[in-house]
Amino acid sequence: MGIGNLTGLVDWWGLLVAAVIFLPIERFIPLHKMQPVLRGGWTADIFYILVNGIFVRVGLVLLLTALLFAAKWIVPLGFRAAIAHQAWWLQCVEAVIVGDFCLYWTHRALHANAYLWRFHSVHHAIEELDWVAAYHNHPIDELMLNGAALGSVYALGFSPAAIAVYVAIFGWVSFAVHANTRIRIGWFRWLFSSPEFHHWHHSNEREARDHNFASVLSLWDVTFGTVFLPRGRVPAVYGIDQNMPPTYADQLLHPFRRRATPDAISAVQAGD
Repeated sequence: MGIGNLTGLVDWWGLLVAAVIFLPIERFIPLHKMQPVLRGGWTADIFYILVNGIFVRVGLVLLLTALLFAAKWIVPLGFRAAIAHQAWWLQCVEAVIVGDFCLYWTHRALHANAYLWRFHSVHHAIEELDWVAAYHNHPIDELMLNGAALGSVYALGFSPAAIAVYVAIFGWVSFAVHANTRIRIGWFRWLFSSPEFHHWHHSNEREARDHNFASVLSLWDVTFGTVFLPRGRVPAVYGIDQNMPPTYADQLLHPFRRRATPDAISAVQAGD
């Protein structure tokens, strides 16, 4: 999942800097042994990087415009003005807290609701995690997460500078937590998200499922009882139980395809 730059379809400088930082880290301090050159599914990832921006940026502009219009009626003008007149550094801290709190609950909903999971499962279907996995999101899934995070801070009246800092923090944390690295942050893992924390979120081990939803502050999972950080272990397998088509176009259509339910399968087998 990722919050991107609203002013451009692809943040080329961000992509380049991320590659310079995370490629060496993944090669020299890996968590799991990597493919010699590129991991499986890299062709689809190219399309996620290049094409998703079109859908997500246009969708976010429309969504945030609607949310800001609604906020004028819901959030008192005086409250928005008070937020915007705070010290810049305080706004940055508050924006991270508010945005990540809203994103945490939206993320939980994407796992709890069967229909929403169809979109989010595209991201979880990745079986080899690395920093590029941060881009691998169905555009509707990304719109829901970004809409919750950005919509909340825009609606409350945080300054553009504070929102920009939040977007930057979220983006770089998203790269870092997906990275294939054994780097750990010690005791701070109970406060902040990390590769150790987020890799368990992607684990397909039954006991690890539906845990570690926070994006920046793992504190939310600690507070609401959804944290999973076993000592002395690392995830052995990633992905989901269902098959995911390999191409970008098929993955976009995947959530809309009708799939047989267990009840329907039983009925067919019974000859109904």
